[in-house]
Amino acid sequence: MTISTQSDELKMLSESERIDLLKGYAEQDAIFGSPNPRYKQCKVYCDRYLNIRVQLVGTDGLTDADWDLTIF
Repeated sequence: MTISTQSDELKMLSESERIDLLKGYAEQDAIFGSPNPRYKQCKVYCDRYLNIRVQLVGTDGLTDADWDLTIF
């Protein structure tokens, strides 16, 4: 009997599938207005998060946590 974990399944994903997952996480976090610090050094995540967040609230509505993502 083989036990599969979620991390095993993530390892089997292609690079484009992993990028799609990161973009999905970024979109969800942007809707809730709370960036995940785990991904703050990931350019794909930060770009997508900020893109969605600016569409939702504009640059004047960005929080300090949102602005921190522009560093990366």
